[in-house]
Amino acid sequence: MISIVIPALNEEEYIGDCLKSLTNQKYSKNYEIIVMDNGSEDKTRKIAKEYCDKLFVDPDLELYQLRNKGIKEAEGDIIAQTDADCIVSKNWLKEAENGLKDSVLVTGPIMPLEDTITYEILLWLFNTFLRVSMNVFKFSHTSAGNCAFYRDPALSIGGFKDSFPSDGKFGVEMRNCGKLSYNPNMEVHTSMRRYKNQSFSKTIYELAISHLKLRWGEEQAFEKSFYWNEVERR
Repeated sequence: MISIVIPALNEEEYIGDCLKSLTNQKYSKNYEIIVMDNGSEDKTRKIAKEYCDKLFVDPDLELYQLRNKGIKEAEGDIIAQTDADCIVSKNWLKEAENGLKDSVLVTGPIMPLEDTITYEILLWLFNTFLRVSMNVFKFSHTSAGNCAFYRDPALSIGGFKDSFPSDGKFGVEMRNCGKLSYNPNMEVHTSMRRYKNQSFSKTIYELAISHLKLRWGEEQAFEKSFYWNEVERR
């Protein structure tokens, strides 16, 4: 079974569409939807209860800890991860399963929900970087907004990390458990709201350069503001 883990904090504007896309999957096997709420003060939990199978509330955890708790609470041997402001493609679970036939982790392209050329270029660059680094140079990381992996190997390395980028470090360590792959058909669309008030160059740095630094074992401090920012803490 596949368990889908979604962290959330004050996501009433987005989480409904996210969960609808998960309940409308073209996937015939059993799967469960787990929402990990970080102490929302809006209607996030009310909306989540309409769609999810399990809802956990813990305002004291960091984002990477929420993801790890979700992995531990999951019943499936496969964990799929996305974010509350994402909409997954109809074949997302099917493509995730396909990508795990010879891998311990699979990730795929992330596309912008907003239809602007700047965001399309930005994510094209990131997706190309992710694909080439994994398939050509065999340097593997991942994007927590769009990935699936086997539960036991993830638990064996301690899950997501207390470093930035947390998902990048997770992918690097999962590489020690087996092959990682990039499936171009495993698409997710995400909100670009976090990048509206910062420069293009700063965004490129956060999404790409920080991942490259992991190649040489250089870790950065966990940046909670990058994940849970003032958009969520309203």
